[in-house]
Amino acid sequence: MILGLISYGGFETSLPPKKLGGDPDNQKSYDDITKPLEKAQGVWRNVHRKNHGVKEENVLALLLPLGVHADQLDPTLLADLSSFGTARGEVAHTSTVGIAKWADPKDELDRASALVASLLGLDEVLNDAANRVAST
Repeated sequence: MILGLISYGGFETSLPPKKLGGDPDNQKSYDDITKPLEKAQGVWRNVHRKNHGVKEENVLALLLPLGVHADQLDPTLLADLSSFGTARGEVAHTSTVGIAKWADPKDELDRASALVASLLGLDEVLNDAANRVAST
């Protein structure tokens, strides 16, 4: 998980110093591993805090830095979540006066049930990632 957070943090870590005692600021950032870890955690928390969607890019931004591998994610689930997010956005954000698009309750229940079933598989992936972290 730590490697994932740093890898997807979007910042550069410090290079080793060219000589000991040269630049105390660079030496401190090189010696102190907590600095890049805190930055990485801050980046992920910011992504988490600003996330308001279930589209593929939102899911990837939340899960990949936590150590979930891309090949563990079901492409169908990601597509279904993106489609669900788009449909939700159309209903939630396009009408200022009334409902612009009526949903069929049966279709929506079926769709939500299928998403929940697919999310159970994702839950297993997340549990596996958490167990890997706990065992290290």
